[in-house]
Amino acid sequence: MPLDKLQPIHITNYRDERLVNINPSSFAREFGILRHALKIASVEWGWKVPIALFRHIKIPMLYQRVIRRIQDKDLELIFKHTKDHKNIYLYPIIVIVLETAMRRSEILSLKWDDIDLKRGLIAIENTKNGYPRMISITDKSYNILKNLKVINEYVFPFTKNSLRLMYQRLWERLSLKIRFHDLRHE
Repeated sequence: MPLDKLQPIHITNYRDERLVNINPSSFAREFGILRHALKIASVEWGWKVPIALFRHIKIPMLYQRVIRRIQDKDLELIFKHTKDHKNIYLYPIIVIVLETAMRRSEILSLKWDDIDLKRGLIAIENTKNGYPRMISITDKSYNILKNLKVINEYVFPFTKNSLRLMYQRLWERLSLKIRFHDLRHE
């Protein structure tokens, strides 16, 4: 269909057809890209595009995922089973996540050079939002980090998959339904 013949009904029909096959969050991203492309075409290239047609098209509400809180009894169970785990890094990883609210990717990319025990800071360079940040080291984190064995440049020498599998096996054994990400919110 030529752009000059495009009407709001065409866009809403497209939206409704897409939402049958994809999630609202996927549609919101897709629609955002389309709007942005039209804006670039109009503003930067001087093309005559019907950008105004897209302004008033409603996008379905995106609901935030519920933040799960971990019960104290579950935390005690986790600590009990990880403190003497055969992998010496599992307990420290869980404590560091609970104490710092670091993401899994931040934990796995953490290097010894990023940690300043004297000043009590952890420097996170590669973050999800792209902005580096500094995290204060709590007493509990300090004790964990001070006593960890240095094997290589990484504090926790794991791949994403090995941590995922180890974590998954533990949670299945403990019959818990807690995502790794949920540890960040405690």
